[in-house]
Amino acid sequence: MKKITSRKALILALIISSILLTLIPSIRLLSNKPVIAGEDPYYHISISNYIKEKGIPSNEPFIERSYALQPYHLILSLTNNIYLSSIIISILAGLLSIIIFYLILKKLNIGDLRISIILLTLILSPIFVLLFSIPNPHSISILLILIGFYFFIKEKHIFSLPFLLTIPFFGIIPTIFSITPLLIYSINNKKTLKYFYTIFI
Repeated sequence: MKKITSRKALILALIISSILLTLIPSIRLLSNKPVIAGEDPYYHISISNYIKEKGIPSNEPFIERSYALQPYHLILSLTNNIYLSSIIISILAGLLSIIIFYLILKKLNIGDLRISIILLTLILSPIFVLLFSIPNPHSISILLILIGFYFFIKEKHIFSLPFLLTIPFFGIIPTIFSITPLLIYSINNKKTLKYFYTIFI
């Protein structure tokens, strides 16, 4: 019996993820329902359309409150078809997140069997499927966190900076999720602690 390598597990995870992440939009399309589920994605799409057509507003055009520019809205506003792009970007973010997460596990010297189990458990979780199949800004922030963390543990801190410093623009929760793993890693690897302080303090 051939040994299942982590590389084969990665390929399998990407194939299964591609199917799962396109499953919800496909089912809704075949059911004659809007391809995108929920209300929040349409809010982001509307804001992005407004930015594309009229520029960045000082107040939200649909709610009487000040507007703080979100990178997600800016990214979508730069695309030709915002509706379709929001779907594609979320799915691509999910697939890229799997690859980066795999590279992180390899860098942390996790064994092939454990990597295989972790990857398959991740992609089969409802949270992963919903997070990357329904357009939302968290799909981008998670990808940026993973890329920043990967460069950080590779000790390529200059490359990690642009990604990690972008996270606060996505909100307080993504910021906490970016700081926590970096802090834990830095505490266990003292030589990286000074770089952690340089970035966040």
